[in-house]
This record gives sequence, C-alpha cells and structure tokens, in this order.
Amino acid sequence: MEQLLRALNEHLSQNGVLAALISIFGASLAGLAGELRSNRPLTRRSIGAALLNSAVWSLIVFLLGYGALKDDLTYLIGVSLLAGIGGATASDFMVQLIKKGLRIHIRIDDEKQG
Repeated sequence: MEQLLRALNEHLSQNGVLAALISIFGASLAGLAGELRSNRPLTRRSIGAALLNSAVWSLIVFLLGYGALKDDLTYLIGVSLLAGIGGATASDFMVQLIKKGLRIHIRIDDEKQG
C-alpha cells in the first residue's frame, strides 16, 4: 500500500492540475452525498449549490496548501476533500443560524413566479 501511495504521489507531483481536479471532483461528490443525506427536497438549485460549495472550499484549501505540501499531494488531496465536506456543513450551519437566530427568513424557490 505504501508503494502504491508513493507511486501515486510521484505521478501527481508531475501534474498539480490533475491533483487539484481530483480533489475538486471528490469534494463535489462528497457535498452531493451530504445533500442527499439531509432529507431536504432535491432541486436543481440545491444540487448545484452543494456541488459548487464543496468544490470551492476544496479548491481554496488546495491552493493554500499547495506551496507547503506539494511534495505530499496525496495528503493535500485528502485535506482538500475534508475541507469540501466541512465547507458544506459550515455553510448549512450559517444559513440555519441566520434563519433561526436572527429571525431572518431565507426562501429559495426553484420555480419561476409569474
């Protein structure tokens, strides 16, 4: 297993863009899984928001850590995946805090009103 990780790390270190794409794709899927577990109704907007939110958090952490961890990209990909999952959770928490704590009502409709 260690040899496999070493070989993967060597391949990814030659192509940092591939490592970033793997991280973003994995975090997007993790964000989608979180949305599916939330038991909220699925709309195109909620799915897109979950994918985009997790991808952005993952990309931010990847770019911040790339300079220091570019020799260990498998670790950086793992951290970026966790950031994508955590970012979606943190965003959901902030929305719930605003809705309940500050008595502000947020309503997102997928259907056009006319």
